[in-house]
Amino acid sequence: MRTEFRFGFCAVLLLIFAAQAATAAVTLEQCGKVIGHEMGLWEFFALNPGPEQVTRVLKSPLNFIKISLQQLKDGSWVVYHDDSIYIYDDQNNAINIQFNQVTWAEIEDYKSRPGYFVPIYRLKDYVDRDPQGKLCWMFSPKESPDVNFVNDLIELGISDRSVILTYGLSDVINLSAYPESDHLHFAGRVSTDEKALAAYAPYLNRLWAMEIDPTSDTQNMVNLTHQMGIKAYVDSMRYSWNYELFGTACKTVFDMGVDYSQSNRPLQCIDEYRLGPPCEWPEERGARQTTPANMR
Repeated sequence: MRTEFRFGFCAVLLLIFAAQAATAAVTLEQCGKVIGHEMGLWEFFALNPGPEQVTRVLKSPLNFIKISLQQLKDGSWVVYHDDSIYIYDDQNNAINIQFNQVTWAEIEDYKSRPGYFVPIYRLKDYVDRDPQGKLCWMFSPKESPDVNFVNDLIELGISDRSVILTYGLSDVINLSAYPESDHLHFAGRVSTDEKALAAYAPYLNRLWAMEIDPTSDTQNMVNLTHQMGIKAYVDSMRYSWNYELFGTACKTVFDMGVDYSQSNRPLQCIDEYRLGPPCEWPEERGARQTTPANMR
């Protein structure tokens, strides 16, 4: 009887652990090397993707997505790539909105008006589309990330699976002042200046990676970054004259030995870099799995 009870109790524990594993949020280490620029511009067809695009990404092999954010007049943040947007009134008249000149309360007022089209969303609107935490996030704030931005990540519970892109050392110094218990992950940024790279030395233990601008000296900067013990992140889009409209350029970047890259064609990048078959949507793949988790 005692043996049967022990086995039964173990079986219950295994079921509990399995259920927890199935619902546990991913970590940055699990989301792979390929990041979808604006969720994958050419494959998901949106430079400024709305929250509904998160649902579509979740049905694809892509686990790591990058979005841009603009800061409003009141210090709050919204998701958008450009610094202005056209909204439309109930007569289909265009109204130009400069993000740094409006508050969230004013945007909500526009949204409340019948017949108005106002495609402006908060970060929460996107994160809520991924309730199980299956995605990692890369954020490109178009102003230096401040306390409002950091608080958003912490309150949404995504700081430990998010990366903040910065404008350079000053932003890194500011973000490094937050306690490690906040689980902030952020990247430095350099171009061709080796002294600028060396200036990050005091903050190596806080950096997720170093963003390296695509130049004729990128390979050298990648090598120096690795010598410092930092991972390298390089944008693959700049290695394509058409910003990857007709095909990904990420193999060029990964052949340099970089650790991470963002692409306008992340699904193609995932498969092409591993030299596998073309990427397919899950319903087309059936039971066949084509993408190893470590390359997603």
